[in-house]
Amino acid sequence: MEKKKERYHHGDLAHALVREATQMVEAGPHSQFSLRDLAGRVGVSAPAVYRHFADKEALQAAVAAVGFQELLAELEAASASGPPLARLCALGDTYAAFAARRPAMFRLMMETARPEDGATPLRALIERTVTACGAEQPDMPVTVVWSLMHGAATLGFGEGVGAILARIIPRVLFS
Repeated sequence: MEKKKERYHHGDLAHALVREATQMVEAGPHSQFSLRDLAGRVGVSAPAVYRHFADKEALQAAVAAVGFQELLAELEAASASGPPLARLCALGDTYAAFAARRPAMFRLMMETARPEDGATPLRALIERTVTACGAEQPDMPVTVVWSLMHGAATLGFGEGVGAILARIIPRVLFS
């Protein structure tokens, strides 16, 4: 009688891969890890990774999506209360703080961004806040706010973004 080979089942491999890939991204340049290294760190074979992700870019997109969810949660918490302009300034400071605290994740998010990964909900949050500030047609102010937040965060302005927004946004909205 032939003995049947037992199959190893990891459990929630997709989430484990994303969690470990996130740690690898945060530890160094995201482009320098391989799926083979990732598989070894999770304790599975390299082909097992491909059952959940078509390639490295698909895995990086999944990691970026988690980053967007985390950024959005921080932004929502930071802008949950207070006057509209103060909430908008909190968005800017929180966005810049996230970028400064997690530069590798932030870079990966921006390099692999797709609307479904979190950019659309992020834009919607900025739009709601800009509208609360008094913008009747928020498209242009939203673009200005996000561009300023992103530019300042990318340049490493840290938490001074809110002060910049406080000076600029009234001019953008009401001039």
